Amino acid sequence: MRPGSSAAQSQRESTLLRPSYWRTWLFGRPLPTADAPHEAVGKAIGLAVFSSDALSSTAYASQEILLMLVAASYQVGREEEY
Repeated sequence: MRPGSSAAQSQRESTLLRPSYWRTWLFGRPLPTADAPHEAVGKAIGLAVFSSDALSSTAYASQEILLMLVAASYQVGREEEY
C-alpha cells in the first residue's frame, strides 16, 4: 500500500487493474449455464442469418475495390494530360 492511501482506495485500484474486471465491464457478466440453452440460435436460423451477413460483406468489399480502382485510374489519366 502506498503511503497516505487508504485501504479502500488500495482495494479499488487493485480491482481496476485485474483483466477480469475490464472484461466484465466491457462484455457484461457471463450467462449462467442454466440460461445458455435459451440464448442459443438453431443451426437453420443461424445459417440463414449469418450467411447473408457474409455474402453482403463480400459484395460491399468488391464494390469498394472497384470504386478505388476507378478513382485511381481517373487520377492517372489526369496526370498524363499535363
